[in-house]
Amino acid sequence: MADKKYDIFISYRNADGAQYARILQLELEKYHYKVFLDYDELTDGVFGKDIADAIRSATVFIMVLTPEYLTRTMEDDSWITKEIRLAIESKKHFIPVNPDRKFNGIPKDTPEDIAAVVNDNQHSSIDFGQALGATVDMMVKNRIVPHIRSKRIITAIIICLLCIAGGLVFFHQHAMMTKTKTLKAECEAIAKEKRIDEICHQYINWDPGINLKQLQAVSSILNNMEKVEGGTFMQGAAPNEDGMYSDLVCTELETPQLEQSVQSFFIGKYEVSAAEWCGIMGLKYDKKDALMPMTDITFNDCILFTNNLSNLTGLGFQIPTETEWEFAARGGNDSDGTIFSGDDNPDKVAWYNKNSAGKAHVRNDIKGGLYCNSLNLYDMSGNVSEWCSTYFHPYDTSVVVPNANTMVIRGGCFDSDPYELTVYHREPSAPETKNNTLGIRIIIKN
Repeated sequence: MADKKYDIFISYRNADGAQYARILQLELEKYHYKVFLDYDELTDGVFGKDIADAIRSATVFIMVLTPEYLTRTMEDDSWITKEIRLAIESKKHFIPVNPDRKFNGIPKDTPEDIAAVVNDNQHSSIDFGQALGATVDMMVKNRIVPHIRSKRIITAIIICLLCIAGGLVFFHQHAMMTKTKTLKAECEAIAKEKRIDEICHQYINWDPGINLKQLQAVSSILNNMEKVEGGTFMQGAAPNEDGMYSDLVCTELETPQLEQSVQSFFIGKYEVSAAEWCGIMGLKYDKKDALMPMTDITFNDCILFTNNLSNLTGLGFQIPTETEWEFAARGGNDSDGTIFSGDDNPDKVAWYNKNSAGKAHVRNDIKGGLYCNSLNLYDMSGNVSEWCSTYFHPYDTSVVVPNANTMVIRGGCFDSDPYELTVYHREPSAPETKNNTLGIRIIIKN
């Protein structure tokens, strides 16, 4: 690794900082900085040459100040202690990052030289929620650009020179600009027609750096958004007239019913497709899978996706809460009153273990041949399960779950039994889970 050069080194404690460090790395790489992050380091151990070389080559040394970050710095063999001291010795530019304002102060037994670095350098508060892009951008402009020449500017200069030097490149760029302008106008027209601003209280505010593929994905996503008027409903499974529950109900987790209210929002007519996901995230995909639901994505991947969408458009893209998801699956204020989303017969509305041939299907009503619900939403039952932004807890507070840090997933999938397809069925899933049965449907709200 001796020949590798890095702009930024991210130091973090694996116990509670790995997720923040990874997301921060991805955000900084959007600015074309070369960022070093030690993915595989789980515990303190031998301080490797690769780490030392990366610190020496980097200009900026970022410290992710989670509550556990400084807890072992009094130990000379602590991984964090060695990283910080080598950075001090190498005279790096320190940026202490306070993620979601979780930093609770320097422990009393922290060595003076390390405490001084944390105290003497201004902390950058990074919001890892909806304001992620804005807070990272502020840190980059104010604290990184003055120390590292902006590679984005250098790249732009090179592109401009190439355009001037080659007529073909110029015309290509002109064509791309024309397509970009046209697509922006189309997206704005869609948003105006659907009156998305009435929900978001915001018109589209384009990121200047948005590219053509991202615009194509945004256009597809906006075009397939359906409005859900806010209202109140009973969430969960209802008993039969005799007070007993159907065999399709898991009483321990899906009862008792709870009265819930939601504000108006827009929700995707379909699950997010591979083309939409990869277009926004800048990834490659097989064109034959363009309309297939995107799967093998973790909950944190979905947060990055919705954050990117929000940053690109200025609109409030989010992962639906469990309550918003069920309200939409039932048909909103004009509830279908059906067990499954759109019908009492799963064969009419869902790809599941009886009819799916063991695989997901194209999320397209024309080719799918299945019914939608009264809100014009497809595959709310079956095809692939969908992440919700709600932590999993039983409705009955006396029921204890083994892991309180799991997220709710909804809808069932192509491999599900009928009881897993109901509008009230819910399951827990660890945020890091990813497989070919789990995807996402997104919403827009204020």
